[in-house]
Amino acid sequence: MAQNKFTLAFFGSATVTEYKFPRYRKAHKTLESARETARRVWEQMSERGLPTACHTPIVYGPGCGRDGTCVAPW
Repeated sequence: MAQNKFTLAFFGSATVTEYKFPRYRKAHKTLESARETARRVWEQMSERGLPTACHTPIVYGPGCGRDGTCVAPW
């Protein structure tokens, strides 16, 4: 069984108290899977009228660098 190598996080989502951040799967087997989940979460946020500009999706894992890499879900 392959391990999940990539972790998806949204900048600032842990400190949100004024609105409910959409739930999402954090562990992914591929970078593409993480990118697709980020796109889905951004769509949900847009539909709810939540701010997306302040919650950049970041993926951590192999080839993403020490600080992770920002994924463009749009």
